Amino acid sequence: PPPGNKNPPAPPGSGAGATEMRDGRWTLETFSMWVMRKGIKLKDCQLWFEAFDLDKDNMVGIADFLHGLIATSALRASEPSSARGLCSALVLWRLLDVQKNPLDPTRLGGLLANARFQMPANDPASLQQMAQRASTDFDYVRATLLPLLSLPNFRIPRNEG
Repeated sequence: PPPGNKNPPAPPGSGAGATEMRDGRWTLETFSMWVMRKGIKLKDCQLWFEAFDLDKDNMVGIADFLHGLIATSALRASEPSSARGLCSALVLWRLLDVQKNPLDPTRLGGLLANARFQMPANDPASLQQMAQRASTDFDYVRATLLPLLSLPNFRIPRNEG
């Protein structure tokens, strides 16, 4: 390598992708290639990338990747008060995409029904309150909604075989 250049030259024909992999960090494009092989649709890749990019540096590093993978593929739910619960809640919060698309009672009700979630009350007003609170209060999501990570739309499908 030229003097002052600490990185070895990339293999011929490898382009910028070699630098990303050498640094152990993925861009949206690199991450999308992996997540689409797991069954995530192209239109959802950006959302999944943002959910895994815990430090919000527009790259999924090793720590980001491991946290996201544990949150979306664990066999059992996290305890909300644990460090794993915090990371899982952050991934869930981002996958719910409440900052761009706040939850409404219909969407939240469907998610809760699919997760076989025990509702505190069965009236529309409480569902409306839950939806509003889940859209604005991260700690509420962490304390209450972690069971949603058991739903297929919030999980990385496991490869069989």
